[in-house]
Amino acid sequence: MSSHHNDENALAAELQQRLAGRTARIGIVGLGYVGLPLTVAFAEAGFEVVGFDVSGSTGARATSAISPRKVSAGS
Repeated sequence: MSSHHNDENALAAELQQRLAGRTARIGIVGLGYVGLPLTVAFAEAGFEVVGFDVSGSTGARATSAISPRKVSAGS
């Protein structure tokens, strides 16, 4: 097995560990009808979530719907 595959396996194992422990930081691009509910679902599951959208009003909706401790919206 090559070094490249070992690196990929190590990264995959780390990601699995972070997801299981709820320590992964989740980034959502686009806070429309799919992105916003997905952002909420990840935040409610205990993940730190950062949402990005080109519309400033969508980001304001996201942060008003969820505790700012769990979600930060960027534009």
